[in-house]
This record gives sequence, structure tokens and C-alpha cells, in this order.
Amino acid sequence: MFSIPSPGPLLVALGDDAASLHPRLRAYVDAVPSGCRGIGRGVYASAGLRLPLLRPLFAILARWGIAFPEHGVEVPFDIRNTSGADGAVRAVRTFHFAGVSRTMVDETRAAGGVLIDRLGRRGILEVELTARVDRGGMVLESSRIAMRIGPARIPLPRVIRVVVEERAVEDAADLQQVDVRVGAPGIGEVYGYHGTFTYEIRCDAAGDTVVDREEPSDASAGPSGTPASAGTPASAGTPGQSQIVRFCRQRSQGRRCTRPLGHPGLHRHRTVLWSDAASDPALCAGSGEPGAPAAVLADGYPDGRALCPRCQRFVALDDASRLAPHDASDADESDAEVARRRQWLNEHGW
Repeated sequence: MFSIPSPGPLLVALGDDAASLHPRLRAYVDAVPSGCRGIGRGVYASAGLRLPLLRPLFAILARWGIAFPEHGVEVPFDIRNTSGADGAVRAVRTFHFAGVSRTMVDETRAAGGVLIDRLGRRGILEVELTARVDRGGMVLESSRIAMRIGPARIPLPRVIRVVVEERAVEDAADLQQVDVRVGAPGIGEVYGYHGTFTYEIRCDAAGDTVVDREEPSDASAGPSGTPASAGTPASAGTPGQSQIVRFCRQRSQGRRCTRPLGHPGLHRHRTVLWSDAASDPALCAGSGEPGAPAAVLADGYPDGRALCPRCQRFVALDDASRLAPHDASDADESDAEVARRRQWLNEHGW
């Protein structure tokens, strides 16, 4: 049912050195079988722009799906990889900052022993990378960067340098780490992200469906959650639509549980386990904070409610323009409300 394409472009670029890769990394850099998706989820210890003066430029890059002007710590993220018939691998990375999610898109292919990575929704930024294996890990370094405008390629100054490192975490059975740095001599690192994540190839019935997180992206959130599995509460969806996977909203000392909503047993954030009795109060910490009616969509949604900065849900305001008392999650919240909130964030949360 699922065909195996030719080796992924990263393996092609590594050549014989690919045999020295850690097995966990080899599975990550190899091609994804057609009809399947590579799904990764984790948390960046630090992510985003390091040089505030460049925010106007990076705000433009964010519109193209290349980079973003925010900077945060403990930023949940997810990645989806697919392989094309031509051997290229397309990646969609989503960074869930407090109050906004940013998406980076890139497509990688091998050509003449090097990697060609085209970033952005139209591949407007092209980075040529050399690949090598270092102590079982993979290191990519830029050798050329150019802007693609139609058939033309406009070279950018060679002082801009991109370095990517991928390694397996030896003391964890399923974790791997990534470190991406963009910098220039005399300036240092201006943009980057580093953290850990898990990764798996999914070829189940949801393999052709984009799985969207339905989880607030506040600064205290942990990793974006475990992959959806049989029994994970989700909307049934229709062909061509994305599933909504709901994640557990329980916290302990501010740590978000990363298991699906309605999961059996203890809550978990990385290696920390806790019971319902040890959970933080259900009342959202944003209750009582000052608020203002959110901008509206064409039909008036969210109908005078304010966006809570803590739980990222729309909440009614009291007579003093403060957020009414509310829980961090609502088990009875409809899929329609979830979908409208996502639409609102796509239009106004950027």
C-alpha cells in the first residue's frame, strides 16, 4: 500500500558517511514512504530572533514562511515531513509561541553531492548546504545563499552563515536534538533555535491528514504532546479537512501535560508524572486579568469576548473589563469553537 521512494536527499548528500549516522538519525533523514508522514513533536529551549534591530526584516520573512521576529524559551513545536515523487523532502515546522504560532516551510533536494534547501512557501530563499557526519550526528553548513525571483538567483553576501546540527540524545530512548544557528562574523548569532523532539513515521489512516494541535501556546507550556493514536479524542473530520487533536490541559507547577485529552493513568511532562490530586487548580490563572474585546471576524466572532493570554481561549468580560473566572480548558467545547478560534488566530494572531 505504501511505496518506498529512493533515499532521502540528506542520505544522498552524506554518501558513504551515512553509514556512520546514529540509527535514530538515519530514520529521521531518510525519505518518507508515499502516503505517510514523518511526525515530530518537542520543545525548543530557545527559539527566534536574537537581534531586535532586525525585527522589520524578519516580520517580512514570517509572511513568506521563512523565519519569524519573535524570541521565546520553552517553545513547543511540531514538524511534518513528506517526500515527493521527485525525491524532495518537504518540511512544515510550527513554532507555538505565547499568543501566536509561526510556520516555516522548506523543501530539500540533493544535487551534485550538496543539498539545496528552498525556504518559504514559494521557495524564495535558496540555501546550498554541505553535509557531514560528526560522532554519529549530522552537521550541515551553508556554502551559498541566494534569493530566487522567478528564474533568477540573486546571491546574498557570503558572510551570512547557517549551521544545522542534529544528534541523538544518548540517555533517552526516543529523543533527538537539533541546533540551528544563523549568524555573521563580527555580529554573532542573529537567529536560531535549539531543543529536543521525538519523531516517527505514521502510515495509518491519518497519514494523509494534517493533525493540528489544539493546545494553548503560552510560555509555560511544555512539548506539544504525544502523537495521536488509536483512541485519541479527535474530531472525525471530512476528506480534505484537518483533524483536531485535543491535548490534556492539566498542569503541575506550571508544567503542561503532554498526553492526549482523556488519556488513562497519570499525567506526564517529559519525565515528571503527577496525579489529578497534584494538578494545578482548574481555574485559569488569567481569570480576573484586564482584557479588551478581541478584533472580530466578518460574522462578528468572537462576539465581544477577549482572548485570555494564559489559556488562549475567548472569555467574557465582566463590568470592570476583566476576564471572567474560567477554567483553563472546557471538556464540552465544540469543534466549531475550536475551528473558529484557529481561524481567528490565523487572521489576527500574527
